[in-house]
Amino acid sequence: MKRVLIIGGGIAGLSAAALLQEDFHVTIVDKREVLNERIGFIGLWENGLRVLEKIGIKEQIQNEAYEPPFLKITDESDQSIFSIHRNVFSRFLGRHIVVDRHVLQRHLKDAANGIELMLGKAVVQLNQKNNEVIVEFNDKTVEAFDLVVAADGVHSQIRSTLHGIHEQSYGWNVWVSTLPQSVFSNIGGANLVFGKQYYCFIIPGKNHGWLMCGAPKQVSHAEKLDIHQQLQSVFKEASTTVRSAIDQVQIDQIYQGDTTQVRMPVWHSGHITFIGDAQHAVMPLLGFGGCIAMEDAMVLAETLKPTLQNAIPLGNALQNFASQRRRRVRHFQNTCDLAWKMVAIKSNWIRSIRNKTLYLLLPIFALLRMRKVRCKSFL
Repeated sequence: MKRVLIIGGGIAGLSAAALLQEDFHVTIVDKREVLNERIGFIGLWENGLRVLEKIGIKEQIQNEAYEPPFLKITDESDQSIFSIHRNVFSRFLGRHIVVDRHVLQRHLKDAANGIELMLGKAVVQLNQKNNEVIVEFNDKTVEAFDLVVAADGVHSQIRSTLHGIHEQSYGWNVWVSTLPQSVFSNIGGANLVFGKQYYCFIIPGKNHGWLMCGAPKQVSHAEKLDIHQQLQSVFKEASTTVRSAIDQVQIDQIYQGDTTQVRMPVWHSGHITFIGDAQHAVMPLLGFGGCIAMEDAMVLAETLKPTLQNAIPLGNALQNFASQRRRRVRHFQNTCDLAWKMVAIKSNWIRSIRNKTLYLLLPIFALLRMRKVRCKSFL
């Protein structure tokens, strides 16, 4: 049985492990002592739900997920500029649910129960020789694998070491936090706020909700404040809805990070391939990242099947994997970039035109750019 090493135990890595474990001897290595996802949520579109169904955990995830009854978009004055009910939304784009990152990771880990899991261990060197990848770990041990899958995230050490390609910043910070249910008594559904050089998602859930805010990086006295005070300082002129939500977050429940993208021109090098954010991180505005990562895992598992009977060499299978993924991933990257440009408008009068025409722009954007989340051609 061929040996596969997956570097990284996040959503992409665990999805790949769950799908590969039946046909391969799979090992996951992760430098963390405990696999605990950061605070936040994952948006699951129809493509992601199909992958979860293949893994066998779709029903469990749906039981713990939440489907907002509607999406409302407001401006910095809390004036509604667009709204859509979930029945209309799903007719065009399919079902969309949200779930805690740690819940999805827990179920994926349980599904990947036939693998070897090495925690607190890191890869320090990779060498390819005689159709094998010789891996040296930080504890000085050395093992040989037939395939290495780099799923080590947006800050991938493997990607930067092998190709010298680093993530590129959008120049914005993002804050993610849980919210108490009391926040949603006057909101009900999901609320996206388009402000002056900021955006904010307020999303209800089953047991709690989530807040995700983005704004340009600022070099100011705010850097000396704690993370909650920073958030309040950056959004002090935001809408009443946003400020009220921020006031209710707890300091130990806030994640702050840089918004970055990764555009890799290559998908594999010999018997080392990349999936998830290590290959194609995007702006976390449309909730595509997790589902596209799970797509990677499913397509990789399918394209590797012919190698079990040595019908094709492993290298050819990885080329097939890349050719199947390249165009589709590029479409979602360009879609996220276009959405980002719609949000990050600096001109007041252009932003005013956007708000007044959003009821036309969003349906066109959805039909031309986002409907591919329902497409089954990724297999």
